[in-house]
Amino acid sequence: MQKFMGAIIILMCVFGGYVWAGGSMMAIWQPAEFLIIIGATVGSLIIGNPPQVLKEMRSQFRSILSPHKDEQAFYMELMALLQVLLETVRSGGLKPSTNTSKIQNKARFLTVIHW
Repeated sequence: MQKFMGAIIILMCVFGGYVWAGGSMMAIWQPAEFLIIIGATVGSLIIGNPPQVLKEMRSQFRSILSPHKDEQAFYMELMALLQVLLETVRSGGLKPSTNTSKIQNKARFLTVIHW
């Protein structure tokens, strides 16, 4: 769902920005050109790669589109790390220091990450 929404946002921003700048959508809509570009891309991809690579690409493409079971936990962990980082910046920043007490305080970043 996230990847689908990201693609929608990209398309809306690209085409919306084009129209906002005064462009005409009819100038962009060229079905023959889309067919030529997509056909050349897929054809060269098939010609330039062995069957094992194409099978691996297909399986990776399917895994990109399928939801991951621990994706939400990863993003929650990432948000926790971002919160710790922002709190550190607000409280005085990330300045290089040789003071060991400051270095030990920075070790709290490692407690957030569980990779």
